[in-house]
Amino acid sequence: MTVTHRKQFGARYLCDACRKDVSDIARIACAVCEDFDLCVECFASGVEVAQHKNNHPYRVMETLTFPVYEYSWNAEEELLMMEGFEKYGMGNWSDVAEHIGTKTPAMVEEHYYNVFVNSSRWPLPEDDIEFPREPIPRRRPPALGTSNPLTVDPVKKSKPISSTPCNHDIAGYMPGRGEFDQDYGDNLDEACVKELVFDDKDSEDDKQLKLMIMDIYNDKLDRKAERKRFVFDRGLQEYKTVQAEERKMNAEDKAMLAQHKVFGRFQTPSDFDLLIHGFKVEAELRAKVERLQEYRRAGLTTFDQARLYEDNRPKHKNNKPVTAYMPPPPPLPEIVLRTTPRVPTRRASTLPAAAASADSNGDMSTPDAPSSSSAAGTSASSNPTASSSKPLRRQPRPIDISNADGVEMLDPEERALCSQLRLLPRSYLVFKHKLLAEVQRRNGAPIKRREARQFWAVDVNKTSKIFNFFVDRGWIPDDGRQSTRTRGHEGEA
Repeated sequence: MTVTHRKQFGARYLCDACRKDVSDIARIACAVCEDFDLCVECFASGVEVAQHKNNHPYRVMETLTFPVYEYSWNAEEELLMMEGFEKYGMGNWSDVAEHIGTKTPAMVEEHYYNVFVNSSRWPLPEDDIEFPREPIPRRRPPALGTSNPLTVDPVKKSKPISSTPCNHDIAGYMPGRGEFDQDYGDNLDEACVKELVFDDKDSEDDKQLKLMIMDIYNDKLDRKAERKRFVFDRGLQEYKTVQAEERKMNAEDKAMLAQHKVFGRFQTPSDFDLLIHGFKVEAELRAKVERLQEYRRAGLTTFDQARLYEDNRPKHKNNKPVTAYMPPPPPLPEIVLRTTPRVPTRRASTLPAAAASADSNGDMSTPDAPSSSSAAGTSASSNPTASSSKPLRRQPRPIDISNADGVEMLDPEERALCSQLRLLPRSYLVFKHKLLAEVQRRNGAPIKRREARQFWAVDVNKTSKIFNFFVDRGWIPDDGRQSTRTRGHEGEA
């Protein structure tokens, strides 16, 4: 008798003559030869193998499919469980379940506790268990007139499932068998091994060559199985379903999916779906950032202005982009138009104030009068801020960095600077480390502002403010511009 062990079927019995699997059917066991089994066909033909003779006494070994202690456990499974306990030890549920082949470790553990541990005759199981017997069909029909004729319900004919083109969407796929007519690649692999024979007369080189051919063949089979598993795990054989899902996607999602399909073979289906979802979220965030940057370039600071900007967006691509909506300036008073005809453009902002002053004082002088021009000049020189034509830019509000990462590495002045410039502490520390490392590399030589901007690609104004802060703290030497500018302002004062 030859016993082979498989994970899904447990112990298997093979006929010692024809190598037929007789695990699930009745077999003939020799009473003289040890561990010798024959199938019914070989026994009927009187096969003699090795020491076995056809006149030896025998036993008929039927399949043990009847229940013993639980209805879901047959006698063969009970014997395999005991054999597994003897072989692998008590409590080794996983190995015992693998030895049985048809039960899981949880089922084996539950069955053992229900039958043996929880028994009133522990450690023996209960002996008064009864199971309903299934009716045995009669071999002969009953005599005429002894019983009522059997009424057989009509069986509804169902359409047979066949591997025809009407039964599947992909050409060559057979759903009933779960296989393809032609696997990936060519089918010439079998031609290389179908006539391969290992002989005792082969030299060592011939054996190595044949083994190498078998390894190549097995490797190709593994690749085919991997591709088939990839198709089945992702449901790609359901072509209509996949096509319907792709129709629901927009052009950007389709292009993104086609671009990243190559990563699907290295991930599980759930991980690949999560990856594609992450790419979609990233694309949405990038589009939102670009839209907000466009609003900021247009001078928009609130969502109400952005909504009005979108409503006024040009419908055609050839039109120029619409700028931010600004209310028209108020009309100039008539007295200003008469009295100051030659005022430069850069002082136009002082005209309403001058007109209001003239109107309140009752001054109706002509342009030839020197008092009007001198008053205008005095007003323009005394208020240089009002003479500028550039609008005032509102400073951004400081941010709260008390809970930001790396804030404990900053002193109070650095925290105030980062809060005012709306910088995260980690970004500030990276720029600080790079700049101080560059100064140390130069042995304390001055570094220019434009060179400092190369270490951090952010707003130029923020870089300049941080550079001035480092100069004031004495961390980096001044390049000379700051002191010159300071002396110039002091001279003007």
